[in-house]
Amino acid sequence: EHRRRRAEGMVHRVDPASPSTVPSGEMSSVSSGTPGPSAGRVERAEQELLEILLSTPEAIERIHEQVRPDELRHAALQELLVTCYRIHEGGEIPTFARVSSALEDPEMKSLVVRIDEQAQLKGTRQRVADPELDLIDETVQVLKWRREQEKYESDRGLWAERTEASEGLDEEDKARLQRAF
Repeated sequence: EHRRRRAEGMVHRVDPASPSTVPSGEMSSVSSGTPGPSAGRVERAEQELLEILLSTPEAIERIHEQVRPDELRHAALQELLVTCYRIHEGGEIPTFARVSSALEDPEMKSLVVRIDEQAQLKGTRQRVADPELDLIDETVQVLKWRREQEKYESDRGLWAERTEASEGLDEEDKARLQRAF
């Protein structure tokens, strides 16, 4: 398969032994105020989601229902997810060949190859098929945890702002604000 892609000009030389396709410094980490996945695990979940899609493209429907592209912090992975969704919304399965041909940027094509190679090295297709392990659900749950954590942090910040803002208001203004919220 790899030789075929190289022959078709879709492959740039990559190091398949590299531990991570996406540089971790390019992704944001999650501040952990509550127990949950480590920041590194959350970052890896983004790449793992694309590994699942490239190795098991028929899982697109299940992933599309649960993960929005804006939930990915790494811009290139977000762009790849959008490409997969666009192919799916066009009525096709986002196979490696379709995703690669839908991309114009050589760096993005190279990223797809690296992600696919990582998926093959990790046996992602077999892990997705393993009835004892729901890899898709596990990966999606990590991303959902981050979403919930960020919502919590945002809500907490808004509450603090409201509390500070309400301290300078008279009783009539406070009552109006309470009725509004």
